[in-house]
Amino acid sequence: MEFTSYGYHSNSGTIYHNSKELPISAPSFGESDIIGCGVNFVNNSVFFTKNGVFVGPISAGKKLPHPVYPCIAFACPNCHVSVNFGHHKFAYNIGQYIARERAVAISTAVDRKCNDQLAYVTMRK
Repeated sequence: MEFTSYGYHSNSGTIYHNSKELPISAPSFGESDIIGCGVNFVNNSVFFTKNGVFVGPISAGKKLPHPVYPCIAFACPNCHVSVNFGHHKFAYNIGQYIARERAVAISTAVDRKCNDQLAYVTMRK
């Protein structure tokens, strides 16, 4: 099994894939900020949110591994975090994200079907 990781560094806003910095600009975060992380297995992307605002997708470029293991790392002795795996309402509107992704998937499927049918009609002439 190939392992992969994604990280969002608090001080700089740097996004990491494994140990490499990605050229993605994200805001830094600190105490009292709410950071979310989502995985989209349909388009193989990971995304972060800050205080309920979408930071941006990170394309994996390949099929994401199953299962996914969440992890939080920090380097301060008196830090504390709370996690929410869906037992409370998310700060980010995940329902709206799912609806938007579903609309994109349907539109893409319809476009492909139409293009296939148009190509078939053109070839028959």
